[in-house]
Amino acid sequence: MTSGERKLVFISHANPEDNEFTRWLAARLTSLGYLVWADVTQLFGAEKFWRNIEDAIRNHAVKVIVVLSRVSQTKDGVLNEIHTALAVEKKGGLDRFIIPIKIDDLPSTDITSVLIQKNYINFHRNWAEGLGQLTTLFEKDSVPHAQTQTAQEASQWIDQLLAGSQKIVQEPQPIVSNWFSIESLPDSLNFFRVPVPTDQLRSRFESFPYPVYPYQDMIATFADEGDINGFLPHGHVASRAYCLPLHAILHNEPHSLPTLEWPDISRMLSYLIRNAWDNAMKTKDLRPYQMANGWHAWYLIDGYNEKNTTPYADIDGVSRYRKLVGHSEARNVYWHFAVAAHPIIGREPHLILKAHIPFSEDGKVPLTSTARMHSLRRSFCRSWWNDRWRDLLLAYATQVSDVDGGINLPAGSEQVIRINSRPLFFESPVSVKGVTANAAGKDESDEELDQLADLVTSEADAYLEEEPFDDADVYSPESEP
Repeated sequence: MTSGERKLVFISHANPEDNEFTRWLAARLTSLGYLVWADVTQLFGAEKFWRNIEDAIRNHAVKVIVVLSRVSQTKDGVLNEIHTALAVEKKGGLDRFIIPIKIDDLPSTDITSVLIQKNYINFHRNWAEGLGQLTTLFEKDSVPHAQTQTAQEASQWIDQLLAGSQKIVQEPQPIVSNWFSIESLPDSLNFFRVPVPTDQLRSRFESFPYPVYPYQDMIATFADEGDINGFLPHGHVASRAYCLPLHAILHNEPHSLPTLEWPDISRMLSYLIRNAWDNAMKTKDLRPYQMANGWHAWYLIDGYNEKNTTPYADIDGVSRYRKLVGHSEARNVYWHFAVAAHPIIGREPHLILKAHIPFSEDGKVPLTSTARMHSLRRSFCRSWWNDRWRDLLLAYATQVSDVDGGINLPAGSEQVIRINSRPLFFESPVSVKGVTANAAGKDESDEELDQLADLVTSEADAYLEEEPFDDADVYSPESEP
């Protein structure tokens, strides 16, 4: 059999320790049309290609993915599969037949000697980035895959993975996003020259109540001249240098400041809106949880109201209550639902509200140990399903909204950025049908859900706590002025 007739992507991994990652990878590759086999999935159609593992590797595999982890390097089954694959690769002259992928902090010096000369793909920091590199390699090597995949085939995959609990059907389904539209912005962006040295502009306006962005020898702001002069010391006067219609710069139309191009405009507006959000959250008695990149996710403290609950309308408009602060009895910590705002600038500006869960011992101050924080997220929050995350976000948006129903961010004494307090909805052409984790009409209380989360064993906590933690966002510090 030639390599061109091989179709199977074989995944060798530690069972059960690396099962979660392997299921994720198998699902993603299958959705792209690749024929995948791993002993935790036994994906649709694969059974006709193999009689046993050795037969699958020797006669049907086009690629053998070896999941490298601290555990997998000690598994006899994985080591046997590696040796079989190496023999096939050498005998058949198959280029890049074996693809090692590293998923944890396994030191390169601890990789089994038979693979030490092979370049591995690093999934450790970012699974999605690793998947992109893997599929790029597949495309270069012309790994066979279907160009399209029917809903029926995908449903068969879900049947195998979830024991038939869900099916994909050809029916439209509404999808709730974490995008919140920016309904209105100030009419103009003002540029002022102020009697402050350029290198001191940022520090001088740190206590200014409205967002300011240093640009060249000026400051850009939505605030007006009276706001600026009212803030400056007596005798210091700001002079307006430019007033740019916001509609013009959002639509890339000509304006009076030709040196200001789109990348700067996008970065500037994003910074101003995000700082307006931060300032507004501070006035609503939320606390900042600082992430590794310096950005803030805002959370409420224990006792923010009598029962730590917020009324909100679910996706069907039904009135419900949801806690935004809870307590884990088994772990003796409080969890806080926190949100960081990421402005997206374009013809239809919107905010992406990204959820974070900081933990505290006193219900107020986040834990200082990032390792413990990461362990708690991975163990305690792993039983939180999409419906809970969705409803927490809906409740949070309601909590921070104003009496008029919107989320109003002061940008000047007479300027407001208005955010819709309901997320954007989209429509999927297919639906997932069947019994889900919190289905059959049961509306579990937050206490019940937290008790479920506490069922995760302390052994799992200890295992997860060994993993490194990086709480940086997708945005890089270069986006700051």
